Order: sequence, then C-alpha cells, then structure tokens
Amino acid sequence: MKRRLLNLATAVSLALLALTLVQWARSHIGKGFNNSLVGQHWGLYSNGAAGRLFFGGTWGPMQISGTQLVVSTRNIINTAGIELMLLRITSPTMPGVNQLSLSLHAWQAALLFGLLPAVQLYRHRHRSAAERLRRGLCPKCGYDLCATPDRCPECGAVPSRSPTPTSPPAHQKPPPLAQR
Repeated sequence: MKRRLLNLATAVSLALLALTLVQWARSHIGKGFNNSLVGQHWGLYSNGAAGRLFFGGTWGPMQISGTQLVVSTRNIINTAGIELMLLRITSPTMPGVNQLSLSLHAWQAALLFGLLPAVQLYRHRHRSAAERLRRGLCPKCGYDLCATPDRCPECGAVPSRSPTPTSPPAHQKPPPLAQR
C-alpha cells in the first residue's frame, strides 16, 4: 500500500512538473498573466516578466455580488521567494470566497516537483542492480554470472563482490523434494 501511494505521488509530481515546464515556457512567450491553465476551481498562472508561477485554488460560492465587497489577505509564508497567501472576498449579503495562492519562481517549482521522481528513479536503479547481484546476475546487464563470477562475459562489468545467488538462475530447475 505504501509503495502504491508513493508511486501515485510520483506520478502526480511528474504531471505537475510537466505543467510547470509548459507554463514556464509559455511565460516567456506572452506578457503578464495572460498565460494560464485554469480549471473550474484551480489555476496555474505565469508572469513572464517576473519569471514566477502562481498556483491557486478557490472554494466557496463563485458568484459574489454586492456593492460592499471586503477583501482581506493574510500571508502564511513569505520567505526565500515563496509566498503562500490566503485571500478572502466577502459581501454583507453572501458568504465569502476563499482563495489559497502559492507564488514561487518557476525554477523553484520545477525543482520541487522534479525532486520526488528523481529520487524514485535513483532508488529504482540502485535497487535493481542490488537485486540482480543478489540473484547472481550481472548488475549492469542482467547476464547470468554462475559460470563466470569474476567478470560478465556479456558487457565486461566486474561485480563489486562475488555473487552468491539465493535462488537458482532462471534456466536451472530447483532440486526435487525428497520423497517420504
């Protein structure tokens, strides 16, 4: 279950990285906030002049009318070029619309969203090589090293330690069980 959640988080992070890179590229084409990817209650806006991306989400009634609109803002985080702000628009006759906005430089967003996939890729490659070596296979290409444990005849790689397979190679059958 934990691995599935991590894989889901990695997929979401990759999707956000792709959106960020697309928006970053679009921000250099246009001027101001005219470049946006917007859903019904969320948005990704870019400001090409400042090189910043704005992620925002809105909840509450979408239609607010009235002559006395009150706008209140509260900065939750404002450090190292990252701003997290809560915006509330209210009217005396209707409940308010809340908007949570995250503003950061495009390179910060790309770094943030690319970190988890990069770590997962590194762990997968390291885990795969260790698993191959444990099974008596070449850690580089997966060739069976039972006959030549010192060097792989396929790719020439030298294993870091002598392979001690815990399970028989795929081409060998396990010995039959003793009969009673």
